[in-house]
Amino acid sequence: MALSSGSSAIIVCVLTCSILLLPVMSESSCYTTIFSFGDSLADTGNYLLSGAASFPAVTFLPYGETSFHHPTGRFCNGRLIIDFM
Repeated sequence: MALSSGSSAIIVCVLTCSILLLPVMSESSCYTTIFSFGDSLADTGNYLLSGAASFPAVTFLPYGETSFHHPTGRFCNGRLIIDFM
């Protein structure tokens, strides 16, 4: 089925407007805070930093071994994607 000329004109108009608005939207996308919930790629496991010092296993190696070669107090092996954002 071929599109009618009216439908084609609407599609071209929408695409043109979205391309013209793209630079405006990219300039205003500066965030000061990011909250990440429930994703295993962002779960750093800050158990000790929350004040729960009764479980000291993360204060010893190998936890944080790849993050500056010392324990970080997190249940991850190094930096995660959320650390770089």
